[in-house]
Amino acid sequence: MRYKVWFDKENHIARTQIIKSLTGEEARGLMTEKEEQLINNTRTGIMDLSNADSIRKLSKETYRKHTNELPLDKAAVIVDSSVMRMIAKIFIAGLGMSSKTRSVKLNYEALSRFQGGNE
Repeated sequence: MRYKVWFDKENHIARTQIIKSLTGEEARGLMTEKEEQLINNTRTGIMDLSNADSIRKLSKETYRKHTNELPLDKAAVIVDSSVMRMIAKIFIAGLGMSSKTRSVKLNYEALSRFQGGNE
């Protein structure tokens, strides 16, 4: 599996970790699992792209299609590479999610977003 989706009970956050670049089918599976976590547990999420090497075109189309359906109030994207951070920011803006999503370098920065910091 090139990704993991789980509910972080301690922090009450839906988490996603992308381990390798996803195909369109894998991206659809990820988005379905992410949506289930957001509907059943919380409306906040962290996506960790620190190990992702790229965002494939088919995956982008899938994310674009499914993002508007996500019941998401607030999100953070962990990206440690400056190149991937720039790509992620452009992609997030293209999805219309800039007001809900912040790009950060580290996990603790993402968590602080949900604990009242870094609005």
